[in-house]
Amino acid sequence: MRKVEIICDSCGKDLSESDNSIDWRIALTNERIPSCGGFVTDMYICPGLKKNCHFCGLGCMRKWFDETYPVEKE
Repeated sequence: MRKVEIICDSCGKDLSESDNSIDWRIALTNERIPSCGGFVTDMYICPGLKKNCHFCGLGCMRKWFDETYPVEKE
C-alpha cells in the first residue's frame, strides 16, 4: 500500500488526514479537463504554477500567493 502525503504549501501542515468529519483542502493544479458540453469560461493563472499546490484554507492560500507573486508598487 502506498501512503500519499499532502502538505500545505504555505504553513507546512499535514493535510493527509484531518479531524474534520469530511476531509477537505484547497488545491491549485495544472490540469486540463475536457468540456462535457454547455458553456465554458476560459480561466488561467498568469504566470503559470510551477507545481500543484495544496492549502489548509483561504488564509494559507492568500499568504502563499502574496509571498510567491508579490504586487509591484508603482
